[in-house]
Amino acid sequence: MKYFLHILAYLLIITGCSFQPRASSAVTHYYLNPMITLPCVTIKSDKTIRLSLRNTLQWSTSTKIRYVKADLSTGEYLYSQWDQSPNSAIKISLYTYLKENPIFKEVLFQSSSLSSELNLELTLLKFEQHFSSTKDSTATVIMSAVLYDSKSKELISSKIFSANIEANSANAKGGVKALNNALSKVLSDIVCWSVKQTHQKYK
Repeated sequence: MKYFLHILAYLLIITGCSFQPRASSAVTHYYLNPMITLPCVTIKSDKTIRLSLRNTLQWSTSTKIRYVKADLSTGEYLYSQWDQSPNSAIKISLYTYLKENPIFKEVLFQSSSLSSELNLELTLLKFEQHFSSTKDSTATVIMSAVLYDSKSKELISSKIFSANIEANSANAKGGVKALNNALSKVLSDIVCWSVKQTHQKYK
């Protein structure tokens, strides 16, 4: 019996490592922090504007960083994630910029109970790192913008904005940088467009 117990103990010692959980690789968190720089001369508006961003892309509300393969199938990086979902980052970036740069009289979130004179409704149509058959990748951001009068519900203008930026490396880091640059261009163009349309309508 003692012999059997010694053998069993020996087997447990030499195989014990197989029962230990494997240490997983550390997850790298990336920030979506677009830099809005206006390619236009802006005229300050005396209107209050409300921002809203519709959730139409399933992965834009997740912190997983996904990509599209050449065959149009999708994948996600195992050890790379967004610090916060793209939807949240976009809303915060645009709101913060308009608060710090008083182009409009005031800017409100969609959930605000205060009244506004303008509504800027944005819809994220595409937000992806797309790989080609040669393993190169391009970041694509497409957003639609609808600007309308809050009281009359009259449409002032609507437009589709897009940007394509080539990634400088075929990985999450390269994709994140390219997505930030593409989003920066789209949001910058949207701000310029919304100011111009408002001025033309209420001049």
